[in-house]
Amino acid sequence: MTVEVTTAKNLYITRSNEILDATELLSKQSYGLKEVFTNDHLKKAKAKLPEFYRWLKEYDEAYTSLLSMDGAIPDLNMRNAKVSIMERARNIYVLSLQGYEKELANIEASTNFKLSTGIALFAVLVSVVGVAVA
Repeated sequence: MTVEVTTAKNLYITRSNEILDATELLSKQSYGLKEVFTNDHLKKAKAKLPEFYRWLKEYDEAYTSLLSMDGAIPDLNMRNAKVSIMERARNIYVLSLQGYEKELANIEASTNFKLSTGIALFAVLVSVVGVAVA
């Protein structure tokens, strides 16, 4: 599906807002004991990434269509202006996507830390009980 340039620019911005909303939702969710073991929130959030990248690839087709260097000087000047606008809109989208991925990485690191800390505390508890019984 080919997207028109103006539509792609608008979709870069609209979809980046959707990604920002998804990132905000991720940061508001609680990651307690159940989440440490099941990773349900994290799995659902990671499942959205292929869709976000599919959007980027789809809109990039319109963006790259502007990168041809043929035509008269006025045409090239107009195309240059469109490329500049598209580049800014794309950067907004990519930054939103990077923020989402960074939030996923932070959550994963946090849950892994909680899990390893929990296991270590359990091991200490077992050894204390073993010493007390012996």
